[in-house]
Amino acid sequence: MPSSDTKTKIAHLCSSLTGWKRSDCARWAEERCISKRLPVPDAVHHRQLRLESRILQTVANAFQDMQLMTEARDLRMPGRPDETLRLPIGVGAVYGVLRARPTGEGLALHLHPRMAAAWLAEVLPHSDDAGGVLGVEGLRPRPNAFGTELVDLAEGGRVILQGIDHASIKSMMPDWQRGTSAFWRASPRSLTAAEHEWLDWDADVAARWRSFRLATDILNSRLLRRPGLVNSVAVHGLVNTYRALNGNMVFEWCCGISKEAFEENLRRSGLWAPPPWPLPDAEPQDGAPSPADARVTLRWSPECFMPARSFPDLQERVAATYASDYGSTS
Repeated sequence: MPSSDTKTKIAHLCSSLTGWKRSDCARWAEERCISKRLPVPDAVHHRQLRLESRILQTVANAFQDMQLMTEARDLRMPGRPDETLRLPIGVGAVYGVLRARPTGEGLALHLHPRMAAAWLAEVLPHSDDAGGVLGVEGLRPRPNAFGTELVDLAEGGRVILQGIDHASIKSMMPDWQRGTSAFWRASPRSLTAAEHEWLDWDADVAARWRSFRLATDILNSRLLRRPGLVNSVAVHGLVNTYRALNGNMVFEWCCGISKEAFEENLRRSGLWAPPPWPLPDAEPQDGAPSPADARVTLRWSPECFMPARSFPDLQERVAATYASDYGSTS
């Protein structure tokens, strides 16, 4: 059994990786929900892994090199003006996420307030010009005691957005997410025909690439559950993220943490650790997936791409772009 000192170190690591409260992480260590090998709780259901992976892929492609950092005036929570996040100035927000509360059954996220409208607009499903589906197919917002819950109608996964008032979501959306093209508004309780068509196609792809798909979903879910880890590359917002064609995540950044150090931190976080469970809702042949079958591509330049004096101007330009394209939540 781990010693008290070991549990304390595990709780500290868990808190640094997720940005979550040390007291909760200490309880998880006591309950043996986390370990040195896997210091952040994994999702225990295939459906939850799949949803978190799809969300990560969507926001990685949406934000790319338009990431923001946390500044003092950004700490107000959307819909709750009296609440603030007690985070230090200079914290990155890769994928728009500041911190996460991961459990086996689900995931709660705190979003960067100035990226919240953009985040929701990108993940909530809507149609493209050709009648296809953009965003996360089957995702629907629901009111929750802690904010807004995003429910996957197709498979049942859930993600809570803490501090985001459900009643304010419609007003936060840009014009292209307000009309009938927004599937989550046009069909709040059931999948649309376009979503059914895409999910049927995706199921065929998954059947042919079952083992790799599951390994990729595990890895992507773990990345979303470790915002304190991935945010370490965003020393001034100039980090580029996107999804490769095979589903793997790509990070491109300059200066700050080195590629070797970041890769070591990824390994230390348990990113490629074998899952400690057989997934209860997975196919029998998926009982022992290996996250080592999936990869994260890292590209780093030791030289900074922009003088330090230009960082604030860059961040304001990015924030202005979000405000004009998606509406402002600051």
